[in-house]
Amino acid sequence: MPARRPDAARAALAGLDAVEVAELDLADLDSVASFADRVLASERGLDLVIASAGSPSASAGHGRLTRAKWPGG
Repeated sequence: MPARRPDAARAALAGLDAVEVAELDLADLDSVASFADRVLASERGLDLVIASAGSPSASAGHGRLTRAKWPGG
């Protein structure tokens, strides 16, 4: 589960099995690149991306994350 505030996400998801939390701030393109690099390096991939931006800067982050996940992105 990507989260801008990983500690808050971990607390909210406490008790759920097989849920990993990773830092991702869609308004920070360096954070997006770092998250994408970690996912690609894990070779596990993402099963689903919900691109529901709440701000224009987050929208740019969604686009960058999606392009990073497509072959040749």
